Amino acid sequence: MDLTLIPFALRESDRTLVDVTQVARGGAAGCICPSCGTLLLARHGDVKTWHFAHATRSHYQSTTSRCDYSFFVSVRMMARQVIGSSITISLPRMAGLAAVEDAHGRIRRKEYVVTDMQTVEITNAQVEVSFGDVVVDVLGTVGDFSFVLYFKHQGREVSHALMQTAQVRGRCGVVVIDLDPLQAIFAARPAGSGISFLEELCVFITRDVKSKSWLYHPRNKAARVRAEEELHAELAQDFERTRVEPAVGTRFRYECVMCKIQWTHDVRHRACPTCRSLLYVRDLGSLP
Repeated sequence: MDLTLIPFALRESDRTLVDVTQVARGGAAGCICPSCGTLLLARHGDVKTWHFAHATRSHYQSTTSRCDYSFFVSVRMMARQVIGSSITISLPRMAGLAAVEDAHGRIRRKEYVVTDMQTVEITNAQVEVSFGDVVVDVLGTVGDFSFVLYFKHQGREVSHALMQTAQVRGRCGVVVIDLDPLQAIFAARPAGSGISFLEELCVFITRDVKSKSWLYHPRNKAARVRAEEELHAELAQDFERTRVEPAVGTRFRYECVMCKIQWTHDVRHRACPTCRSLLYVRDLGSLP
């Protein structure tokens, strides 16, 4: 579906976003472009997918803001209207990869799960509001946590400031929804199918999980730390199974990767003298 072909428009009479199937054909639709504000025509054809189009090329070219992404602007605005003050949506699984280095400089990795796929209710939702220095599409609550939805599409990427704000606030979840797949979904809908763009958008926002990704989850850091501790414990167990008793009087060099200190001792696998932990001690070998 062409980016300039618009599935949703702003009805002038009540300033409500409407689906192309909800209005009369042609100029009788009484709608304007939600991106540039110029007159739109409702194209109800028998072959092509129904859509709104700018009334004339002169109207399009005379706008103060070019509608390079009219499709996505209208979809994003309609999605906000659909969500309203609350919505129940399906969210994807979130997993990460912890990594630690053994005494020989080799990396051992372990996958950890932050959350399984789930369905949540977002309440107290506000649309197009500031979250730190970023204007987000939806800011609401899930339980006791703040929750953000950010719509991403061609020409609108995710700001680095969004992650920074989430990290500072801590008790919040941030999910990005990629609207790009909707182009193909809407284009594949046969003319006269009886299914509106609005119905497809509602299903996409509420049920589709492939288009969603976690930008920030409040439990991610704790889950990663637990996985790293498990990896260090596994390395310690492996060391105990494979170690060879050293000759009497042998001294060993150690380094704590957390405290950044080095020391020597005559005991194999000595705890860090600063943090008293075995988890982050790196064996540098015996002294010559």
